[in-house]
Amino acid sequence: MYDIQVITPLGDTVTARYTIQPDTCPVCKRACEVKAIGPKAIYPQHGDQAKKKLQLVHRCPRQACGSLFVVEYSARYDSASKVYFDVSAVYPRTPAPAEIPEGVAEISPKFVEILNQSLAAESHNLDQIVGIGLRKALEFLIKDYCITKFAEKADDVRSQMLGACIKNFVADQNIQSCAKRAAWLGNDETHYSRAWTAHDITDLKVLIGLTQNWIANEVLTAKYLAEMPEKPPGRT
Repeated sequence: MYDIQVITPLGDTVTARYTIQPDTCPVCKRACEVKAIGPKAIYPQHGDQAKKKLQLVHRCPRQACGSLFVVEYSARYDSASKVYFDVSAVYPRTPAPAEIPEGVAEISPKFVEILNQSLAAESHNLDQIVGIGLRKALEFLIKDYCITKFAEKADDVRSQMLGACIKNFVADQNIQSCAKRAAWLGNDETHYSRAWTAHDITDLKVLIGLTQNWIANEVLTAKYLAEMPEKPPGRT
């Protein structure tokens, strides 16, 4: 437990007890020894003690980052019915960039951009729009992939619905199977009623991950087959 002097909305100074200091910067995602630098505030001034919140401003000590961030604590009661404050939120909520396998960003940079924006929405608890963003990211990934395979049919790829595009232009069965199911779940995120009630956005993210991984496997396989078409001279 830590004791700290904080300022109420009316300017009074009171002592608050809180449980833990953050040990990771939410901006750069690096572990570090973070300390509160102020200001320190508690609110609201009056009312139910259990609804009070404590806010402390921190700075990342790493020279490469140095970002300011706010840690919010919500009031709790201990076994002796004394109030203390426990971490409930950290701002800004900056999600780590999505892990993109080699080759995928080159095929569809827009996919990476939309995917990261969708994850940012998720980090801010905007759960009603995350799935819509993931569905859009999937469409950009698939259509950009198909255009790299069939450049002469780019206009057809762009104009077709996602499901038709997967069916007509994706030959690899692993990519096709995963992308098709991701599209099903993505469509559920945009419709009033869900068709796949036993699956949710977690499954959608997994299927998009599988889709991009299978695409990356195909790209890397083609790369090494092109670079190493035959055995070295003198080898059998």
